[in-house]
Amino acid sequence: FVYISDYFLDIVYIGSLNPQHFEISKMMLEHGKHVLCEKPLTMNEKQTRQLIEIAKNKKLFLKEAVWSRSFPAYQELRKILDSGSIGEIVQVNVTFGFDLSNIDRLKFKEMGGGTILDLGVYVLQFQQLVFKGEPPTDVVAVGGLNKEGTDDYTSSIWTYSGDKIACLSTSAKAQCPNEAVIIGTKGIIRVPEFWCATKIETPEKTYEFELPKTTATFNFHKSVGLSYQAEHARQCIQAGYFMFSGKIESPNITHEESIQLAHHMDILRKQVGVVFPQDLDQICHDFVTAVQTYPESDHKIVAVGARNLNNAQQFAKDHNIPKAYEGYDGIAEDKDVDIVYVGNLNPQHFEVSKLMLENGKHVLCEKPLTMNAKQTRRLVELAHQKNLFLMEAVWSRCFLAYKEMKRLLDAGVIGDVLFASVHFGHALQHVERLKAVEQGGGAILDLGVYMLQFQQYVFRGLRPVKIAVNGQLNDQNTDESAAAIITYPNGKMAVVSTSARIALPNEGIVVEKTYEYELPKSPVPFLHKNSAGLAFEAEEARQCIKAGKIESPHMPHHESIELAQLMDLLRKEVGVVFPQDFE
Repeated sequence: FVYISDYFLDIVYIGSLNPQHFEISKMMLEHGKHVLCEKPLTMNEKQTRQLIEIAKNKKLFLKEAVWSRSFPAYQELRKILDSGSIGEIVQVNVTFGFDLSNIDRLKFKEMGGGTILDLGVYVLQFQQLVFKGEPPTDVVAVGGLNKEGTDDYTSSIWTYSGDKIACLSTSAKAQCPNEAVIIGTKGIIRVPEFWCATKIETPEKTYEFELPKTTATFNFHKSVGLSYQAEHARQCIQAGYFMFSGKIESPNITHEESIQLAHHMDILRKQVGVVFPQDLDQICHDFVTAVQTYPESDHKIVAVGARNLNNAQQFAKDHNIPKAYEGYDGIAEDKDVDIVYVGNLNPQHFEVSKLMLENGKHVLCEKPLTMNAKQTRRLVELAHQKNLFLMEAVWSRCFLAYKEMKRLLDAGVIGDVLFASVHFGHALQHVERLKAVEQGGGAILDLGVYMLQFQQYVFRGLRPVKIAVNGQLNDQNTDESAAAIITYPNGKMAVVSTSARIALPNEGIVVEKTYEYELPKSPVPFLHKNSAGLAFEAEEARQCIKAGKIESPHMPHHESIELAQLMDLLRKEVGVVFPQDFE
């Protein structure tokens, strides 16, 4: 164990199990430590982008420990390829496999198992080096899964521009040739033991490299070569490589290359059918974990549904939920289900919530309730017709802090409120659902709903008389930032802003005095800050249903409609249009 606050500790090497890489690396970076983390850097592209963003914000060195890239043989291989001695490269063949059937960490999902993450990173980084990071035009992969749902073996063909291809294979069931072959129009290069190469065979000559001398014993083949990447990291930090040049990464394996490697492993896993908990919807994990802080007599989760049955089954297994459905019809028809929490992508909220209401289920739906005011009105009308509870899951409203704020405002503690400001933003460029129109992307729907509901809560009962809006679109025509000045009668005003590009103060200002409240305790970790508070909205929904209410007084239907109208107005001014706006 090492105290991460140790002033004399410069850099941390992380060699734990794959699923722990992200959290430990994040912890070290947040405490000002440089990081050399074993491959794979994280479990998926999403986590990798988040980690790199932290390193950039902290101006700290972060390197994925693909030790192969620091071997002298790899430095020589780059020179040989750059010289063009074998002509135009047309094909790369790489195999990597051993009989690893007795290695538990390669079997189990909770250990981040499978050959793609453990062996595949090596074959992928080799073809990445040869083709200099060029993105493939097509990928076809096959593989075999074990009973735990991780891959025992894979084979894939990667097609690149100019009819170049890479044929890659990994196996935990049998010994493979374990060499890399580069085929050019003028010759062939062979690299035996390519992952820890000390030999390169070219048409002109054979290059051989000695490993560092030592009397120490090692657990794995050529492990003394790990010293190369350690020394490289030391040189980057000690020589001020990043401090004086502005770089915080290694030229041997850049951040962009780590992102691409993670992306390529995601492609392989998707085609072969390997899904890890880290790939699943994080808000659903946090909601279930929060609800499970209550006794089963009050809240019992009996079923989960997802578009992909494997995803639903994996989520059910990870969270001890008895039933899993492909799609949402099964939940709608399940007689054991009283209320459904809808936490999928924004464009699906309306249809899934409508399906549940039509089948007699109460609904707690993530914000935004729908994609626009028209859909929201239809959903609210349906809930009234069916006499069923419907609540937009603006969890903020159920926190004790909000209830105290309402009491203070109602009591006139600060007099007549004339001004409120609220700002909410994070650097979320890596989150695909915030970019794409088809996924209901944009800062307004995802983050803006929070700032808008806050000022709505402060000026409850008032309607705006004027709204001035500005914003910025990304290359997919969803908003990455927006700001508005909302004017109310008698000169009252709210200034609000949201951003998916940069971190904002993330605070609402109305009252100066500080009040603090504890959250529910859970033995299971959450993925997002203060997610234990999701339990409050679940309990609010239970209490409302128990009392025969069809809406929550903390988030009534007319306020959901008003929120949708405000978001519609902001989107119109900024220029964000979704297909649902034309229905």
